[in-house]
Amino acid sequence: MKLHLGCGKLKLNTFVNIDVLSDIADLKLDFKKLSIFNSSNIEEIYISHVLEHFTRSEIIPLILEWNRILKINGVLRISVP
Repeated sequence: MKLHLGCGKLKLNTFVNIDVLSDIADLKLDFKKLSIFNSSNIEEIYISHVLEHFTRSEIIPLILEWNRILKINGVLRISVP
């Protein structure tokens, strides 16, 4: 399974698109809380132009949560301006 976090108006076909505000998201979910996903279950996480909206103190817990759900050798792709 692959997750596109903070998808906004961009829906990626091979990903589960997640956004708390988007009408096109597959899941309307605050991705700071990904407890619906088991540990070591996700092969890839993609997040684009979203991380810059979080405070420095919020970023470490986010990355730790993403690490929890990623499979060993999973991929985390982060794009920021």
